[in-house]
Amino acid sequence: MRQAGNGQDSALMRRIAQTRAQLSDGRRQLLDGILGSLDETVFLSSRELATRFDTDAATIVRTTQALGYSQFADFARDLRSHFLTHVNPYRIMAREVTVHRGAAFHVQACLDRDFDNVRVTRERLDPAAIAAAGARLYRSRQVVVVAGDLEHSLAAFLAYTLSALSLSASAPAGEGLTLHRQRALGRGDALVAIGFRRCLRVPVEAVQAARKAGAYTLAITDAPTTPLARLAETSLLVPIEGESFASSYAPTMAAINALAVACAHADPKNTLKVLKPTDEEYVHGPRWYREPMPPRPARARRGRQ
Repeated sequence: MRQAGNGQDSALMRRIAQTRAQLSDGRRQLLDGILGSLDETVFLSSRELATRFDTDAATIVRTTQALGYSQFADFARDLRSHFLTHVNPYRIMAREVTVHRGAAFHVQACLDRDFDNVRVTRERLDPAAIAAAGARLYRSRQVVVVAGDLEHSLAAFLAYTLSALSLSASAPAGEGLTLHRQRALGRGDALVAIGFRRCLRVPVEAVQAARKAGAYTLAITDAPTTPLARLAETSLLVPIEGESFASSYAPTMAAINALAVACAHADPKNTLKVLKPTDEEYVHGPRWYREPMPPRPARARRGRQ
């Protein structure tokens, strides 16, 4: 799962750079046109692109195939990923407003994208590699999960799940606390860093410090070219391309769940021992809501005879 590459180039731009010399002038001009007006082209189908550039859909598809894509949908996914690395959520939403097709359409597109991303995650992630990463975390003295901004919620979920397995896991919130926790890492410890695209500074610097200290580092990110993927010892790569301004974290949650399962099965007998108290707690524990007992009907008093 260890990946390396140039973090400045998207997958699409690498393909174009590798094949550009073999492309005809017409195909190069077509690609330059698509990239030169990303705000308009990134949401278009092959037929819509054909109409915009006064050609036919077959030419569009053959051009993407010349880049090595088996189908247009794969090209469209990489085009959108390239677009998202160069824009912010406001620009994405502003573009969608100009081609607004109704809220229901965009909701359906969002659900379809999440399902597709989870499917891609299932196909790309190696179960054996995840099992190996889970075993490394399970053997660690402590696991620190670092992420910033909205992604901290993912870090908190992973740390909570690992803690339920009796691992010493935490997801420090705030740059100061994160700094203190990562300074305590050393050999025998592990750091999980979550970040995507350009990556926030805090998780990247945490990986750098953890590796220097000799701790095991695992990145959950979206491409082999991200700073986290290039720095961490191991990487889990999941797509996050959303259909709107918000990223799709459904595949990230799927990967986190798989990682937690890997930890649980690193020593299944001990996991059963740890979880045994929950068996009774789930039945009789005070945390669960219970419907109040209905009041007993009052007994009718017998009158004197």
